[in-house]
This record gives sequence, C-alpha cells and structure tokens, in this order.
Amino acid sequence: MTYLQAISDAMREEMRADERVFLMGEDIGVFGGAFKVTEGFIDEFGPMRVMDTPLSECGILGTAVGMALYGLRPVPEIQFLAIGLVRNPVDVVHSSWRRWGSDPEANQHEWLRAARNLQRLSGLLGPRLALLRYEDVVRDPARLDFAHAFAGVPRSRESRGFLHADSIQKWRRDPDFRFALAAPVRDLALELGYRPEELASGRS
Repeated sequence: MTYLQAISDAMREEMRADERVFLMGEDIGVFGGAFKVTEGFIDEFGPMRVMDTPLSECGILGTAVGMALYGLRPVPEIQFLAIGLVRNPVDVVHSSWRRWGSDPEANQHEWLRAARNLQRLSGLLGPRLALLRYEDVVRDPARLDFAHAFAGVPRSRESRGFLHADSIQKWRRDPDFRFALAAPVRDLALELGYRPEELASGRS
C-alpha cells in the first residue's frame, strides 16, 4: 500500500463511519485531487460532503476551523506549486564524493530515484510543477526570474548568491575522480536534456 492509498482509505473509512466528516478543497471533487487521493469520493458521498472550493487557502482553512467549532469534522485540502530542481548526476556524485567521501556508485542511484520521483510528480501535478535544471538557472538569469514568478516570491538581490557557476562540471578539473554513470542514470539524464559530453568524464 502506498502512502497516498493509506490516506485515501483512512478518509473513506471515517466518512462512512461518521456523517459529520466531510472534505473541502481545490479540485478534490470531480477531478479527484491533485494526487487522486479523493478519486471516486464525490460519487460515493456526493458534492455536499466532497466540496470543491475556490482558490483561497485562507478561506478554506478559516471555514474549516469555523465548522469544526460547531461540531463538524472537516478535512481541508490545499494545493501547492512546486519547483523541481535537477542537476547533472555527475556533478551530484562528484560533489558528494569530494565533500563527504560518499560512495559514487550508491549516490548515482540516489540521483536516479530522486529524478524518477520528480518525473512521477510532474505527471501528477502537471502545470503545478516546474522542472528546472540547475545549470540553466545558473547560466540564464531569466530562468531564475521564472522560478520566482512561478512561486510567487519576489526576487531579492541575494538570490543569485546561492547559485555557483564554478560548481558546474567541477569533476573535469579533478584528476582523482574516476567514474562512469550506469546506463539507467545516463539514459534518464539524456532524457532530461543533458548532452552526452556533459555526462562523460573520459575516465572510468
């Protein structure tokens, strides 16, 4: 059982047991929620207990608190926007190996797992998730502006101070680093837009 399925089952069980329990949130009714946790709920419990709300987090939570004070049991859900930041797996492996002595073999598969999860999340969230490559954000200030605009956060002067261009492909300047990516890691990196020459150190 997945975490999402456990949440879905728990809410369905409570709604069947107690008519005071109801759901309210953005796109949880007909659409079934961003993660499909409430898929089918509106058919079973009806629109009065599975309420689609306007895009207003304060309104959703404030209404839920008020209803709870009067003895109901609301389960509010709010959506979010997310930014998924991807980095060249060779850079990730080298940085971790050089800084903490981490095993490159294990780390590349951690990168693979994280990148696959981002892809799955992108499929679930659609336009609510922006997938950006770290290298693009570093090289193109417009990408950083996009990230701020997407998240609805004003850009500050300090923003670019967190980006380090000298960290990109640092492994090329490290004579002690010898490593080649496993095929699944390389294939996914290529799928994410990295060029073959960006993934090959010339040493294995």
